[in-house]
Parts: sequence; C-alpha cells; structure tokens
Amino acid sequence: MIGNHTVCRILVDNRSSVDLLYSDCLEKMGIQKEQLENSSRPLYVFTGDSVISQGTIRLPITTGEKPQ
Repeated sequence: MIGNHTVCRILVDNRSSVDLLYSDCLEKMGIQKEQLENSSRPLYVFTGDSVISQGTIRLPITTGEKPQ
C-alpha cells in the first residue's frame, strides 16, 4: 500500500536517489497539487539537462504478501 492505495506491481531501483510519481498517478490517488511541498532543487537527467519537479510529498508504504 502506498498512501492508503493498494499497489499490485512496482519497480524498485535501489541505486536511484529519487522516486518519481507522475501527476496523473497522484490525481488517481486523490492527492492535490496543494498537498505537495515546494522544491527548488533541480533534477538532472542523463543528458545533463535539468528540470524542476512540481514538489515533494512523503507517503506511508506498507509491504507484504498480496491478500488471498
């Protein structure tokens, strides 16, 4: 579960220092843009270009077996 929503599959990248959620995913979870904390830190992509995220949010995560 991520933020009270059941998630069946995820990609885990242990080498990543950033976890991204697309805005349509946040909308489906009922999270409004107003709930995001401002972030002025740029994110750098493989080409060296930088982008600014829409914000940051902390979500509780619960792991375990899928209920039968």
